[in-house]
Amino acid sequence: MKKIRLRNLLFLIPVLPIFIWWAYYSIILPTPFYDNQDPETQYFIESLSVFNGEQYKYIDHPGIPVSIIGSILLAFTYPLTIGQDFTIYHLNHPQIFFQLVQVFMMLAFSFSAIYFYKTASAMLSKELLPIAIILPMLFFVLHPKSFMTITLWSHNSFNYPFGMLLSVILINLTVQKSNITPKSIFLFGFLNGILAAVQLYFSAWVISAAIAMFLFFIWNQYSFWNAAKKAFLSLSASAIGFFISIVPAYKNWGYFFEFIKGIASHQGHYGVGEDGFISYDTAIRNFQSLLYYHGAIIIISIASIIIFLCLIVAKKFKADAGLLTSGITLSLQIILLIFMFIKHSGGLYPLAIASTAPVLLLINLRLLNFTYSKQWIKRIYLIAIIMITIYVGIQTITNFNINANIQRSQKLSLQREKEVIQQFIAEYANLIKKTPAELVVLYTYEVKNECSALLYGQSYAQPTLYKKMSIVCPNQYELFIWNGQALVNGQLKELQSTKWDIIFFKPEVIPKQFSYLLELGVSHNLRSKLTAVTPR
Repeated sequence: MKKIRLRNLLFLIPVLPIFIWWAYYSIILPTPFYDNQDPETQYFIESLSVFNGEQYKYIDHPGIPVSIIGSILLAFTYPLTIGQDFTIYHLNHPQIFFQLVQVFMMLAFSFSAIYFYKTASAMLSKELLPIAIILPMLFFVLHPKSFMTITLWSHNSFNYPFGMLLSVILINLTVQKSNITPKSIFLFGFLNGILAAVQLYFSAWVISAAIAMFLFFIWNQYSFWNAAKKAFLSLSASAIGFFISIVPAYKNWGYFFEFIKGIASHQGHYGVGEDGFISYDTAIRNFQSLLYYHGAIIIISIASIIIFLCLIVAKKFKADAGLLTSGITLSLQIILLIFMFIKHSGGLYPLAIASTAPVLLLINLRLLNFTYSKQWIKRIYLIAIIMITIYVGIQTITNFNINANIQRSQKLSLQREKEVIQQFIAEYANLIKKTPAELVVLYTYEVKNECSALLYGQSYAQPTLYKKMSIVCPNQYELFIWNGQALVNGQLKELQSTKWDIIFFKPEVIPKQFSYLLELGVSHNLRSKLTAVTPR
């Protein structure tokens, strides 16, 4: 009984780094909510806007399930706002929302880690139990910024808690069962469709699920047409899950599909750049960039695919149908993701590959079916396990420290920037004989304090919150540098027709073509790499 209990408690090991990071970020060194205003504040304003009678609008990724989860969590705070305006209360206390979503993500990450460990420990021999503990931790080894996603409220943070979870569910469906019911196929496809509505690159999960259903039934002696029907059921369920997820933003579907069309027909990010899906030169450049910044993820993933293929050939394709199905499916999923990221090689995007590779590694270990009988093999195995464990431990701590150092530096930077903004506003107000609240202040992208973050989120999400926003941030507005327009009281106004007293911007994040800001008045170089412009 003691051994059984110990084995059951081992799931705490892969959960431990998740909990420690959450505690560090949220309790030990809490960071202002405006640290990651893109995309956190967009989702915050989106989630809050429904309580103001609005529809979801921010639909770029499309990301609507992220907003829906946020709204559900906000609903639990009603007792805190009795006798007060719900929207204004949360605009004044945005940290409550971010504390809620951080707890939600910590629990979701923990559940996924436990589920992965339980699956791995059930599939592997007792000799490989230490590897079953390590597998859920590999995600934090493969990507240097993986820890941040535990507390970052973003569509890119759903890779580990939901992307990896669905990949492990795929294994349980195909390996642990001799048959898959239509109900299970529909539910699995439906969940993949919801995930794709979080971030479009999760469509790789939709495609792999359909392929898995087809292969599983083919290898279980079903006819081609019956297997095709199962794959179609999975695809149909995914489509239903996707469209149900974005129904709350139906008024903005036109914008969303135009956005997708722009991405598919242009070589740059977000539907900009030269015409065409992608050129050969751009593909090579992006792949080199992917290897340079995320070489470990790509190399380990490709190596896992090669090892899987070698194992299948060695077994003369006589492996269990479920293992064949899940291994081929996850391999294709990784390849598809690599091709997607050659098109758009974002910094956090490869997290999707980092969440898939450990699951494929589990398939490889199951195919090896490792056992030992001779003493010398046992010794080599123990040495290998110790070395792997030490490496994973060191790399996990290293990546934790990288994220923690970034966090500490960012917090200090945010504090300095906020102080600089407050000091300049107070001094300029005193100079022109006004109170700070009377000054009309415009913020541009990446200027960070409470109001700049809320206004940034509002500008992408719900401008109709402007009446309540003006109570929280009087006379403060967002300036769109790319078209020279300010969002003033819910309306876009040309900068030249807008009365303003101060414009804050960061020169290093503004392209040279927007240097017109310096010509609008007198520029003041401030600390924290900030520039303020006041009228002549």
